[in-house]
Amino acid sequence: MAQRIDLIVELIEYQTEAPFRNLTALLLRAQELAKTRNLIAHNPLVLDIYEHPDGDIQVKENIVSLLKDNYRISLSELEQFSSEAEQLATDLYVCATEVFSALKA
Repeated sequence: MAQRIDLIVELIEYQTEAPFRNLTALLLRAQELAKTRNLIAHNPLVLDIYEHPDGDIQVKENIVSLLKDNYRISLSELEQFSSEAEQLATDLYVCATEVFSALKA
């Protein structure tokens, strides 16, 4: 996907109208989110279980990278990522509509 985004950005980089600049920014954000998406999709969900000295037990759900040491995504970070990805999809749809309208004009 990164190569496709790079190609689209390269094709529209000389367009100065706002819809094209907005599309470029949104596509670059999508490219960044894709890295996190890949980490989520290709790594396991684990339970980290901690026992405190007072005997209290704490359980945390995390997605843990098998390749990057100590790289984890917590459940709350996953929820935040999901919300951001959904908003980005909406923004991309709206922006793409504006770009197509600008191209027709």
